[in-house]
Amino acid sequence: MSDSKQPTHARVIIIGGGIIGTSILYHLAKAGWNDVVLLEWSRLTAGSTWHAAANGNTFNGSPLLAWSMKRTFELWSEIQEETGQDVGAHLVGGVMIARTQARLDELNRLRGVGKRIGVDYQMLSKQDLLDFWPVLNTDSVLGAMYDPMGGHVDPYGLTMAYAKGGRMRGARILEGWKVDSLIQTAEGGWIVSGPQGTISADIIINAAGLYADEVAKMTGARLPMINMRHHYLITEPIPEVQGIVRDPPTFRDVDAGVYGRREGGGILFGIYEADSRDFGVDKMPESFDQQLFEPDLDRLLPSLEHVFEAIPCIGETGIKSVVHGPFVFSPDQRPLLGWMPHQKNHFCAAGFLAGISMSGGFGQLIAEWIVEGAPHRDLSSCDVLRYGDWAIGDYTRGRSHDAYAKRYKIHFPNEEVLAGRPVRVTPMHERYEAMGACFGIADGWERPNWFAGEGQTAFETGTFRRSEAHEAVGRECQTVRDHAGYTDLISFANYLVEGEQAIDFLRRALPGRVPNKDGRLALSPVLDVKGGLLGDMTVLRLKRDKFMLVGSGALSRIHLRQILPLTEGLDVSFTNRTEAWTGFSVAGPKARRIMEKLGIELPTFFGGADVKIGSISCTILRLSYVGELSYEIHCALEDQVALHDQLLKAATDADVEFAPFGARAMNSMRVEKGLPRTGDELNAEISIDEAGLEWMLDRSNNQFQWQDGLSTRERKGKRLEMRTIKLDEYEVDPTGGEPLFSGTEIAGYISSASYGHRVGAPLAIAFIKPQFSGEGTKLVTWTLGAEIQAKVLKGCAYDPSGDLARS
Repeated sequence: MSDSKQPTHARVIIIGGGIIGTSILYHLAKAGWNDVVLLEWSRLTAGSTWHAAANGNTFNGSPLLAWSMKRTFELWSEIQEETGQDVGAHLVGGVMIARTQARLDELNRLRGVGKRIGVDYQMLSKQDLLDFWPVLNTDSVLGAMYDPMGGHVDPYGLTMAYAKGGRMRGARILEGWKVDSLIQTAEGGWIVSGPQGTISADIIINAAGLYADEVAKMTGARLPMINMRHHYLITEPIPEVQGIVRDPPTFRDVDAGVYGRREGGGILFGIYEADSRDFGVDKMPESFDQQLFEPDLDRLLPSLEHVFEAIPCIGETGIKSVVHGPFVFSPDQRPLLGWMPHQKNHFCAAGFLAGISMSGGFGQLIAEWIVEGAPHRDLSSCDVLRYGDWAIGDYTRGRSHDAYAKRYKIHFPNEEVLAGRPVRVTPMHERYEAMGACFGIADGWERPNWFAGEGQTAFETGTFRRSEAHEAVGRECQTVRDHAGYTDLISFANYLVEGEQAIDFLRRALPGRVPNKDGRLALSPVLDVKGGLLGDMTVLRLKRDKFMLVGSGALSRIHLRQILPLTEGLDVSFTNRTEAWTGFSVAGPKARRIMEKLGIELPTFFGGADVKIGSISCTILRLSYVGELSYEIHCALEDQVALHDQLLKAATDADVEFAPFGARAMNSMRVEKGLPRTGDELNAEISIDEAGLEWMLDRSNNQFQWQDGLSTRERKGKRLEMRTIKLDEYEVDPTGGEPLFSGTEIAGYISSASYGHRVGAPLAIAFIKPQFSGEGTKLVTWTLGAEIQAKVLKGCAYDPSGDLARS
């Protein structure tokens, strides 16, 4: 039921009355923001919410997504008790079935994620599985895992509970209210207009589900999302299923490509067919109100064969009903969240593939972000700004179709999805191909991961174990250790800050030291309003009023959203050169011999300068991310090939062995040095002192914009400490995310890991509780179900004195 009286103004307007919009309404109101209005053009649940299968469990390789589901399932009973609205929850848990060894590996990996979020998954025998689901064919089953959380829910009931909970706290809902236009005001608010009238708002939230891109277009923006058509079917009653005494858990028989649950004495089951179809790509219909598509069962026939083999009774039973409706995919199947770029007060909450089971967790985090300035979890992996304009169109369509068709494909940690690529290539791309590069993608750019050796194909098989890349990466690391190597800087962000108040801007934006001499550089953390880490920046002072900043390319748009507004009111010019600059890092004990042949004056350690290499304008920085003598040479994108020619000639003149190395070798070497990486170690859930970066801070800086958040975070003390750990040799290496144990107690977790080729041992960077972080402490990690012994190191594993980088 719609609230009757239409307001003229609201603090927040939420556009979209599905499960996500109503959850945000509820959580904002719960946080004390009751001047909130939700606008739904039809009726609540009219989009994809009403026809959702609404199954859920916490099985997910991402601790963030797994946590969001766990929080949602906890909320089912909480909100029902609070509002009196029946949500139709069946908290029966879920099972995931493995019919291949690789899938069994995945289950064992997920057990570690479960420990991280506080869910104790239980491995099941075939008989255990049959006790739950006696109709399954278990001949090829190698194992299964039970999740005590989750089950299935009535999507209509849960939506109405969120809506009622919001209304109970003063929030309002207007159904039948179609948004036709969104106009930003000079003050940063919004005028929201439609046939029903006009409402002004301080903030708008786009939670329009299937129509989210259409809503974004009204503001001049676009979203990397696409709507896909999906079937699920419900069988006639099956006697064997009716005879199951206990309400059985939902199931995901992923190797058979099917999910399901008991429904009306039969089985509700869904599949992701290879012949996928999208919906409304060019333009959504004016109205799509609780509508479905006609069944298209011919497309399902190849997939149904696998279903009938896994669950024979389905093939022997009639189909009672077919649900064929749209739902949303983003390129990586994660939500699109956060403040939209180049606008004020426009928040995106779109792209939810599993909105029912994520609604509670993400509704809470979105409300925290809006009310408190930042959520308590790191959401960079779901931030709408993880994609640039390059992702709109063909890339999103290609990746989303691939993601749909391969929804239940195992996602290996070394896997690079090829669909929709290449999107962006550097001038060096053809040369890298000729050198045998096996490419990955970095913010849309094709970047070498590693280089194939003589007689080797530049191809990598997806695996949880060591791949074809292992020896190649080792060879690249050894070249850097013994001679010299070079790698592409396309994954770096590059900014130029100029003006009389450049230093004032830097002190506002960054808590670290600003270099006080020309030609010197410093490192500074990038923080959110609560003092959580968003990454770090290298700051080079070229002149008193001219600075160059280097940061993470993948998070450049997130960083700019944080710091660019701080230029307002200052005599400063901020130029984002990220899309137009690249270069090379030259590293190794013989790197100086190569650089000296370029005929330029070289900077000393932690120094830098603008130089000319031939006719090429460059900026050189002397610092090291790999633990060797290193130089970063930054140049314009169009000069990259010419710079490469200069470096090759210099190496020949210096008689130095000089070879490229890829992103995998760089990661291996930085793990050996115990250096944090944005996202893995430097993320919003970690504080400066937990990452051991207190030495970067300028304690005399009283201009830093978020000093209160930094001080509050520091007063809370360290929950964890970042350490390098050395692991025993085993057939499997950790990949990041695994828990660490001291006895039966969780002592911390691995944030990133790699085999250390220069030291000849598997290594990891970990966050460990202080009582377990001392040098020599013995810990245990789970990797694919195996217990691997680990030891905490005093410092880093390679050249702990740092002499090589300073040489």
